Amino acid sequence: MKRSIKKQIWMNKKEAEDLKKKAKNACMTESRYIRMLIAGFIPREAPSDSFFADMDKLRALGDELSRKAGTHSEEATSILEDEAKSLHLLQAKIEREYLRPDKVDKRWQ
Repeated sequence: MKRSIKKQIWMNKKEAEDLKKKAKNACMTESRYIRMLIAGFIPREAPSDSFFADMDKLRALGDELSRKAGTHSEEATSILEDEAKSLHLLQAKIEREYLRPDKVDKRWQ
């Protein structure tokens, strides 16, 4: 949906600096940060580069297990496939925990 309505708000210096810092830490524009807050989400700070490097290693390990599963006996293949699936589920859980924004409880509104 195209955004065609402009809203101008007034802040003091501390509020403006705080918004700028929080938006930068979340790797998004100030406008996007505010839109997420309006939608009921609290953006998280972006994890460090080492987090993404570790997630890539975890993904590669799961992929390697899946690949090796095809070269073993049926029983070993089943075990390796289960472990690879567990690793991928763990990776998805970690990404949800550290990357997805928190949903705000709107009972107060």
